Amino acid sequence: DENEDNDVTDDNEEYNGSLWYDTSINITDEFSISVPDVFKDHTSDYRYHYGYKSGNGTFDNCIVSFSGLHGYSSADNLLHQMQLYYADFDSEGVTPVIKNRINNLNWYSFSYTGSFYTTYYHGVTKDNKVYLLEYEIDEDAGDSCASYRQQILNSIEKR
Repeated sequence: DENEDNDVTDDNEEYNGSLWYDTSINITDEFSISVPDVFKDHTSDYRYHYGYKSGNGTFDNCIVSFSGLHGYSSADNLLHQMQLYYADFDSEGVTPVIKNRINNLNWYSFSYTGSFYTTYYHGVTKDNKVYLLEYEIDEDAGDSCASYRQQILNSIEKR
């Protein structure tokens, strides 16, 4: 499917620090994802959600969630807005948005590092809807948590 770049941009789509998840989307019908067994599955119909605690300290969570968003039709637009929003608070903790093509999907990604964690945001557009993979690595989570991020992203495929 080559129309992944045909994002429809609505000028009214404005990121203001909060996201609304679209609970009308059954994400398990839209995408498949493969997550290592170390993660506990807290998935619902509208959201893939997994996590584990490494046991390395207070801030030792490794959390991944993937869901459809309400009110956005362009992952490119949303991720750039989010990146600018976080850069306003802490320009040194934010990376630029990059684009990668994985499994015939165009992903837009950036990361934000706060006091005790780093969150990686990966957005993709499918059928004029935006889906967001959020991957949080707490500072004590350990190297294995970081190594799983790309593996999980690479596993996501359209159904």
